[in-house]
Amino acid sequence: IFMKYARVEMAPPKLSDIPQIKAGIGKLLTSARSGAWKEQTVKQATLNTQLAWKCLLVLCWRMHWQ
Repeated sequence: IFMKYARVEMAPPKLSDIPQIKAGIGKLLTSARSGAWKEQTVKQATLNTQLAWKCLLVLCWRMHWQ
């Protein structure tokens, strides 16, 4: 079961995903500038932190194995 999900989660983004990624980053920057992050619940903040940590780990993992 682990390998099934690992293949999907660790796959690099496709070219078709780039616009969606750019939009997400733009939305993140806008909310950071406006202070919208202060209005998040603890649950939302925890999930966002976990996602950011996962992205950082994947980035480091990919850089290490190239």
